[in-house]
Amino acid sequence: MTELLLYPQVVLLLAPVLLRGIWAAGRASLDAMAPRDRARVLFVLIVLPVAAIGVPYIPALAPHLSLPWRAPIAWGIANFPAPTDWVAHTILTIIAAMLVVVPPAALALLLARSARTAHNLSARLGGEPHQAGFILVPGRAVACTIGLWRPRVFLSADIWASGHGTTILAHEQAHAHGRHNLLLVIACASLTLWWWLPGTRRLLADFRQALEESADASAARRHGRTRVARAILDTATTGAPMPALGFGGGQTLERRVLTLSRDASVSRTRAMLIASTIIAILWIVLL
Repeated sequence: MTELLLYPQVVLLLAPVLLRGIWAAGRASLDAMAPRDRARVLFVLIVLPVAAIGVPYIPALAPHLSLPWRAPIAWGIANFPAPTDWVAHTILTIIAAMLVVVPPAALALLLARSARTAHNLSARLGGEPHQAGFILVPGRAVACTIGLWRPRVFLSADIWASGHGTTILAHEQAHAHGRHNLLLVIACASLTLWWWLPGTRRLLADFRQALEESADASAARRHGRTRVARAILDTATTGAPMPALGFGGGQTLERRVLTLSRDASVSRTRAMLIASTIIAILWIVLL
């Protein structure tokens, strides 16, 4: 009998709900991790449901054949007959098309929109290249990273001339070197299909916060925690062009300072072990 080319109960429900549950249950442990490691784990939790849609079914992997969720959508393996009712078949076909089309379409749209916004912001800010490796712009209160593929740091003259200029530059350079803007666009596109699940905005906010704290940690390795914390507090009221990542942006400055003031309660080895365990469990379940 013809089998349905879809696992809607897996792709639409089990995979994202399972991942969301792991995130909700493990937030305390994630918060105790080093910011960079936390950002990596959160990125995997966000992107993995979309990646699961394209996982191929490989019959040779015998140990996995007994799992009812073994195949997502790509290779058309299912555990129930295809519907004979044309209405049900049409609905399921539409769902399958959405799973395949929506994530890449959302990514393409967000990439185009972000690229246009970056171009407009760069043109509006103007400025000239500085020998320290950033764009020095006229005006006041500008500290941001703009761009996706080749991000550039923009600092206004007053920020650079302040006592925190080099510290703020180090923070923004960490955003640029890590291509954090691009990672945020990918995360937003990956969450498009599951916007209706509770916690979607909070998960994205946690990821953004982890990127900010990761940039803080990178700056602290060069200039010390005290200088970075003081710069965060002193620039708390400084505006930055949005949606660029700005040093003074966000509403969680107290948490950033708190993160800087303490060591991660788990070692790097333990943090990576936690991350590897989560990924291994998801690999077994989703494949």
